[in-house]
Amino acid sequence: MRTSLHDLPCQICYDAPDLKPVEVPIEVKMTTVEENCGERPVPTPKTTCEDEEVNLCPNIPELEDLEVTLPKCVPSVGEEKCQRVRLTIPREVCRPAPPLPAYQPHPAKQRYYF
Repeated sequence: MRTSLHDLPCQICYDAPDLKPVEVPIEVKMTTVEENCGERPVPTPKTTCEDEEVNLCPNIPELEDLEVTLPKCVPSVGEEKCQRVRLTIPREVCRPAPPLPAYQPHPAKQRYYF
């Protein structure tokens, strides 16, 4: 005969917490404010101010008439130098366009009327 764990008698033991009042002496201290009146020097920073004058005079350019001669360059045509050159012209190739996919219409949505 086979029995499961639920069929066996068992006893459950556990510790129950128990609270007991305990008195602990506590010492509480508060700070007190004492008023001391007296003369004390307060350090202040000492500053000195001087007036400074700055003359800002921009340099304005002056125009003067001046003649400058420059050498003139003229191109000259020399002797002709003829050479035979093979000229290759690119060929134009016409290819047929790829076929388009066949047209397939979308199926119409069915509507139900009551």
